[in-house]
Amino acid sequence: LSDNNVNQIFKDSKGNIWFAMDETGLDVYEQGEDCFRNFNRKQNGLISNTVYAVCELSPDSLLITTDKGLSVFDVSSGHFTNYQSRQAFPRFPINKKSLFKAGNGEVFVGGMEGMLSFFPDEMERRSISYRIFPYRLTVNGTEINKGDSTRILTEELTYVRQIVLPPSCTTFTLNYTSTDYL
Repeated sequence: LSDNNVNQIFKDSKGNIWFAMDETGLDVYEQGEDCFRNFNRKQNGLISNTVYAVCELSPDSLLITTDKGLSVFDVSSGHFTNYQSRQAFPRFPINKKSLFKAGNGEVFVGGMEGMLSFFPDEMERRSISYRIFPYRLTVNGTEINKGDSTRILTEELTYVRQIVLPPSCTTFTLNYTSTDYL
């Protein structure tokens, strides 16, 4: 083992034995080689070396809870996908030994502010295209509008394809808005 502090021992459907380590990441016992292999933050991209618990999402995928958020580990590729606490999963600090996967596939994670439940396919990042629109231009601390004395904007900011600023412009700010807030 990579450390003496073990938070959980988990056996997956393939018979691999996984060890959630308190300070060194995730260990697996490789039976054929009769040795342990370590996966950690620095060498493998695990979200944190403080691993609380492990459960199996599928035969080639593990869900790992840590002090910094969740990781999904693709066992066959050795790749981690990390979900930090400030992202959607979870929105609160996770407790040790508070991971459970129900028979229907729903996952439950306990934390300092309650419990989170989700289905693993909800964790996938979906790329959604939003349109963004500029709504305010400020030059040298002054808001610029169509037709004002600066003559910088000849039409509404939303429709401008190009903005040419004079050499006297030392700072500018361009504010944007989106078609959706989520």
